[in-house]
Parts: sequence; C-alpha cells; structure tokens
Amino acid sequence: MDVKSFQEKLARMVSVAKEQGNQISLTQIREFMGENQLDEGQLEKVLVYFKSLNISCEGEQPSQKEEEEEADIVKADPLSAEEEQYLREYEKSLEGVASAGQEEFRKLCQAMDRGEEQAAGRIAELFLPRVIQIATGLHRKDYFLGDMIQEGNMALMAALQAWHPEGDPERWLEKQVRQGLLETLRMKEQQNYQDEALVEKVRKLEAAVRELSEEGEKKFSLEELAVLLDMDVDEIRDVLRLTGDDQ
Repeated sequence: MDVKSFQEKLARMVSVAKEQGNQISLTQIREFMGENQLDEGQLEKVLVYFKSLNISCEGEQPSQKEEEEEADIVKADPLSAEEEQYLREYEKSLEGVASAGQEEFRKLCQAMDRGEEQAAGRIAELFLPRVIQIATGLHRKDYFLGDMIQEGNMALMAALQAWHPEGDPERWLEKQVRQGLLETLRMKEQQNYQDEALVEKVRKLEAAVRELSEEGEKKFSLEELAVLLDMDVDEIRDVLRLTGDDQ
C-alpha cells in the first residue's frame, strides 16, 4: 500500500473514532485496511498513534483513573543509562526543597483562589516531584526524559497561571500536567509519521528515477513520475529538491 493511501485510511479511521466518542474497534481497523492488512508491528504503531490522540481501541472507554494507570504502565518505555543518570542528578537537586503537609498545601490553594499569585511559586516547587513521576510514566524511548520533564514543568506553570481547579486542586494540577505532556507526545507522533512518510516518498522517487534512467541520462518528465507514483507534480518537485536531483 502506498503512503498516500495509508494516510487517507488513517485519517478516515481517526474521523470515525472521533464520531464514536474517541473509540474504534480492531474489526473496524481491519475493515478500513481491506486487503492491505497491517502486520503486528504496523498495527502496534497505529494503536500507539491512536492513544496519542486519546482514542481507545476495543472495549469501553476507560475511567479517568484507569486511563491514568494505563498511561503510566502501558505507555512507559524503559529509561536509557543517560536518562537514569539525568534523573538521579535532577532528583538530587530537589533534595533541598522543604516538604509540605496537606494543611500547607490547602492554604496555598486557598491563597491562589484569593488571587495571591505569590503562592504559585511554592506550589510549583512542591509539585516538581509529581511532574517527574508523570513524565517518567509517559516516557517514550525517542523522547529524552529531561525534555519531557521540562515540558511537564511548562504545563504546570501554565496551569498555575490559569488556575481554575475543578474539584480537588492536586488532582486538577496532575491532570493539566498529564494533558500537556500527552499533547506534546501527540504532536511528536504526528511529526514522526510525517517524517516517515517523507522518507518513503524519497525512496520511491529515487527508485523510479533509477528505473527510468538510462546510462545516467534522464529519460523521464515530472508528469510521468506523477502518474507513476500517484503524486502531485509540485510534491515531486519538492522531494527532488531534497534529494538534490532537481537540476
């Protein structure tokens, strides 16, 4: 199956899942793919992509608690030696932060409710270890843990600036950090798919150029390539620029 067809099928599956309350079944995925069935590795990548969009596959939509536990357990990849070293050093840097009891945290939240923004600094300080836990629970092997922690800290600061807790402030802050990280992961997943699609287009184009070339002399037009590869002429021209073969 060519990349363009796969992208179209993927987009349709996402659209259907959204209409079904962010749910899709394996049966529907197989129906969409038709004769171009995915192997186990490809299906796993598609399911990971769906998870990054908060789309569940098969069964009922999990509860918030189940969703959080699944995010921490299922999505987490093991840390590299470099990341483990980074984590040890980062946690050590937080050892000097004074801990707080529930009463202090409650009073800090009440101060935030009154618009006393200076309380945000102390809340952020107290919440840093929880950001580490969330980032580690959502860790992806192609996303350095330190970068994820920084993204989580940015989501925490954004939540403190907005400050409109719904229910328990602590759980609300955790949810904001988690959602911020999931959105970052979703964008990264989409970028990875786009990058992989571009690489595949370059490979197909290079193969077609070799096939249509005779003794190093080009015997093809962009229009011929467009028909052969089911790509737009402008798209082929852009890919040729990337390969340095647009002269």
